[in-house]
Amino acid sequence: MDEGRRMGKLDRICDIGIEVCILAVLLATPGLWNPWGLNAYELPKVCFLRVMVVAGMALWGVKVFTVHGSRFTVQTGQNGQAGRTGCPRPLLMAVLAFTGAQVLSCLLSLHRYTSFFGTLDRQQGCYTMLCYVGFFFLLCSHLSGAGSDSGRAWRILAAAVLGSVWVCGVGLAEAVHYLREQLKDLCGFVWGHAVQTRGEPVSVLGLGQVWRISSTLGNPTFLGAYLILLIPFTIPLFWRSRGSRTWGARFAGWGLGLLAAAQLVCLYLTGSRGPWLGLAAALVFFAVVMGLRLGAWRLLAAACAVPVLVAALVVVMNTENPLRSPLSRVPYLDRFGFVDEALRGEGQDRVRPLVWKATLRMVTRPPSVGLEPDKLRTFRPLVGWGQDMMPFAFQAVFPPQLEDYGPGRRLHVDRAHNVFLDAAAATGLTGLLAYVGVLATSFTLGLRRCWRAAERDEQLLLTFALAAIFGHLVEAQFGIVLTGAQTLFWLALAMVAVSSAHRPASQEQEGHLGAGWRLRVVCVAILGSLLFGAAAIHAGTHLAADTIGWRAWRGPRGPSAIGLLDRAIRLAPNYSFYRFVSGEVCRQTALKTPAGAFKLDLFKESVRAFQAAIALQPFYANYHAATGHVYGRWSFEFDASKLPLAIDHYEKALKLSPNNVDMRDDLAQVLLDAGRPADALAQVEKSAAIDPGYKRTQRLLAEVRKRLSGDQRGP
Repeated sequence: MDEGRRMGKLDRICDIGIEVCILAVLLATPGLWNPWGLNAYELPKVCFLRVMVVAGMALWGVKVFTVHGSRFTVQTGQNGQAGRTGCPRPLLMAVLAFTGAQVLSCLLSLHRYTSFFGTLDRQQGCYTMLCYVGFFFLLCSHLSGAGSDSGRAWRILAAAVLGSVWVCGVGLAEAVHYLREQLKDLCGFVWGHAVQTRGEPVSVLGLGQVWRISSTLGNPTFLGAYLILLIPFTIPLFWRSRGSRTWGARFAGWGLGLLAAAQLVCLYLTGSRGPWLGLAAALVFFAVVMGLRLGAWRLLAAACAVPVLVAALVVVMNTENPLRSPLSRVPYLDRFGFVDEALRGEGQDRVRPLVWKATLRMVTRPPSVGLEPDKLRTFRPLVGWGQDMMPFAFQAVFPPQLEDYGPGRRLHVDRAHNVFLDAAAATGLTGLLAYVGVLATSFTLGLRRCWRAAERDEQLLLTFALAAIFGHLVEAQFGIVLTGAQTLFWLALAMVAVSSAHRPASQEQEGHLGAGWRLRVVCVAILGSLLFGAAAIHAGTHLAADTIGWRAWRGPRGPSAIGLLDRAIRLAPNYSFYRFVSGEVCRQTALKTPAGAFKLDLFKESVRAFQAAIALQPFYANYHAATGHVYGRWSFEFDASKLPLAIDHYEKALKLSPNNVDMRDDLAQVLLDAGRPADALAQVEKSAAIDPGYKRTQRLLAEVRKRLSGDQRGP
């Protein structure tokens, strides 16, 4: 009995630790950012999420493999559908299939390291995807385990909602603190991204320019995607607090009401149409389900009116009519006037359709990616290119029409801005079907349980969880899903999975603890501690490297910057970006240095850094182009024998990104400086065929032709 009590105490300690990890993820992750880092927003969130999930999974392992294994604790749900994971069997199978597709895609990816850990700016590799799944299982197990009740679910939801206090506070501070001349004359917002009308800035009450906020999420669209998943959880918490008569609950209700208002204001100030449509879709979904469930026909009628009003607004903002002009003066409403520009092929709203078409072509007819033949090219439609590998695969299909868009020649396309196309590009048809299976299973399970739920609170929670998922899917057809939104998405799935309508009953059967139970506890605890330590060290070193890299990039170019980058490389030796930045610092310093031995040394150091970056990431065309540029200047100023190396690296870059006009023009300039105008003309003519309107290409073409005509006339 003494041993049994000890095991029970250990079980409770593990439960407390798991809940602390869950609450920490929901409270802290959205608001984390490092203002002194190159990746200021996403890297801190992902690192914290990874560490907390690994810690929670280690504690869960102690529970499952020692405590429950010794006490014969059995959790049974209806028809035995819920086991130690707390997840119903259909949804469990779907999530496991999704996990298997992620692992398979990583193993067969173009570059396993990048696919596992993710790129430096996004960090959405297989490791992070497995952490999302682990977070889901932690939630399911914790909310359906022995001793759990509905209070745990509401407590976890409250943590998720409270996590938005800091996010909304920062967003509102952006809107207030940066008002021009401290709100004098209600001038416009001056933080984030300007919202432009056709020719004139949008105004607030006709007095100034409006700007989009991004808060701690780093981008207005990312902030909107996070908020539309959170607002459906804030509403049931507010509704539940209204039913209590205690003063504490009333104050909490007032606070939740203010927080919901702040969330809506911040969502509006993002100026992001996808999240707006997502929230509208979530509210319509909730109204339809509750209207059918309760027979509230007025609610159904209101739900049907919302999409009609949205469609009418889009029509009004995209056609010539008397209402268009006054509505265009309302802050942000002009954002809906995009259809006519997209159809005419004008403005930035045509970028997404171009990216969608190119991604669909990349998925269905996989191009040749890389300098060596891809042995799995035939199977790419099934297994994908790997997580976070789209920026490297997309280079091969980069549409020339994007060159006409403002930053098109510098546009870094690392997502398709469509969740299904992104899934197909990363994990192929296998991963896409698994993802759709998770969604279909969750909606089927959730709607069935919603119809069977007897309590009003349970109905509200289930319906709003499904509404959050539905709104997220609508928004994700136009946006990018990162850590803030992904965490809440898996939270919503867990709420559907462990709804109290079918919460498994826990039966504890006292039995023999078995020999060696102490050894099992120690072994599992040691293994969990090692995993936690490895995750914490990995996260800490990469955050330190990111901060040091920012200091080098922001500071003056020179030996001090190179020394800082060497420190960053030692902390994160497998990330190619720091080596590339080191080479860039040397290259830029060399271009400003007079000819001499020091300049030659800078060229050599730059080439060494670029080649080290290429060795780590051979699929990025910019690395080869930068190396070619250094060799080109080296051959022009010091040693003509380096010209073949410059041409070779440019040709490799163009093989990886054949439609990149700037790289082809750079190669033409190198050939022209080397006295080979005929070869330069061939490259410039190819550039002109890709993008006839590019002014740099036209100027270079005129210069090459002038040089050729001068050579033909002779002295």
